[in-house]
Amino acid sequence: MIIIIIYLIHSIIFIKTQELTEQSKLFKIWPKDDDNWKNAKIGKEKKLMYEQLFLKSEYFADCEYELKIDPIYYFPGETIELSCRICKIGLMLNGLPKRWGRVNNIFEFLEKYKHIRTGKGPQVEIIENYPFLDTAYSQSVLGKFYRHKSKSDYLDIPIYSQSNGKLIIEHAHPKSMGVYFCFDSLSHAAQRYFYVLIPLTPMIQKIPHVIEPEEVCSVKARTYPHFSWSDDFIPMHFDERETCYERYGKESMKCVGTTQLAKFKGCENPGIECSTTFKLRNIPMKLYLKWSDWSDCDENREQRREGMCYLKLERNIKPSREISDRDAWLRDFNKLTQFSGFHDGIPINSGLIPLMIYKVNEFVGCIDEENAKDDEKKCDFYNDSMGEILKEAKRNWTDLPTGFSYCFFRQFTKLEQTDKYEEKTSGTYVNDIRQC
Repeated sequence: MIIIIIYLIHSIIFIKTQELTEQSKLFKIWPKDDDNWKNAKIGKEKKLMYEQLFLKSEYFADCEYELKIDPIYYFPGETIELSCRICKIGLMLNGLPKRWGRVNNIFEFLEKYKHIRTGKGPQVEIIENYPFLDTAYSQSVLGKFYRHKSKSDYLDIPIYSQSNGKLIIEHAHPKSMGVYFCFDSLSHAAQRYFYVLIPLTPMIQKIPHVIEPEEVCSVKARTYPHFSWSDDFIPMHFDERETCYERYGKESMKCVGTTQLAKFKGCENPGIECSTTFKLRNIPMKLYLKWSDWSDCDENREQRREGMCYLKLERNIKPSREISDRDAWLRDFNKLTQFSGFHDGIPINSGLIPLMIYKVNEFVGCIDEENAKDDEKKCDFYNDSMGEILKEAKRNWTDLPTGFSYCFFRQFTKLEQTDKYEEKTSGTYVNDIRQC
């Protein structure tokens, strides 16, 4: 009874091959089965009305002859909106309702995208809603992803809907990761615009000798990815002192209590650039703070931007180069950066990094041993690689923090009855606001 009540509240229609009639509820996603819609026992006027709701799309000229990949990084639990973009104007105006497809395996898509929706292409599933919203079903289909530190409180099930030419994903889940695209019965072979949805799974690092209570998404002290950022993480505020002086003057009260940073080569002005180059087992890499463009002025005459630390290869890895099992994920990273949308690298907190290190197609739960269950040493591979990168980020971080303090939040807690401090580092991001 509870399941039925929840089901009705959300008005989600799970369409398999059941008959569509005048009594069928208005569905949120265009039906999966074309034949089922063609044979629906619905009056002509009502059928036309339904179709009009799902016609809207937009023409995107840049993808008419070239592949366009648009990475979308999201926090689990967020609402995401994706515009239906069609690459040929004739197909946009063909009068056919649009539906959405997804390729779960991002790397399979990158290898076979030219054959999308053919027998040689990547496996595509049509977007539809889950039939039930109960916890047991959620755990069986979506895996064990918990909220906060409670093992009984699961992340919400994602809900899909189409409105005004957009796919809307409420409660985006770690398993919402994948390649999304809209199409109709005539346009699927001509589609070249693809969204790649990637959850942000910030790294957590604990000092190994510190004994701590077990947390939901970790089972021992080391570096590991975290899967429910939106519940536990607050972004940093960009409060660098010299930047504040430049914007408002040294006498401004806005600059009282701002942060003085240690400067080093490549990070003299983190409001513009903060980067460092290093070698991960002799492979040249770059870690840098990447800023988004400033937003338009809002009603308060303010502009906003976000900054995240990105990781990229300084040069391509040749196929002939020998690489250990521990660093094999860098080959996938190298392939990824050959595609538009990834030329600048990927966020250090991107879920793609543990996915590549674990050598899996999707996450099965928030505990890293479960994700790497085919080879548990891959948990240590993540610890080794991310630990080295964190070490580099903190290399110039002594008495004063550096620009990388806006990417990695360090907490120190004094241990009881000792003079020692416990250190915990969490991956994060930064917000910046200025007047306009």
